[in-house]
Amino acid sequence: SIRLPERQRADFFLAASTRIQHALARIESSRVPVIVAVHGEVIGLGLELLLVCDLAVCTKDSTFKFAESTVSLGSDYVSI
Repeated sequence: SIRLPERQRADFFLAASTRIQHALARIESSRVPVIVAVHGEVIGLGLELLLVCDLAVCTKDSTFKFAESTVSLGSDYVSI
């Protein structure tokens, strides 16, 4: 658990979110094809990562879910 004053927590999570967005954007703009293999559940950030890849190879039992949708939040990076 991160124990910071509320404003510092907000700044920390904003900075982390920005770093994640930049990482996903770099994957999405890669000049080489990016392939992801999926087995089982893909939730939240894992699904965002899958969506910026060029090809996803999934098993029949793979499931996909944005956990944010269960608490009325939007996804951080990807719009579907």
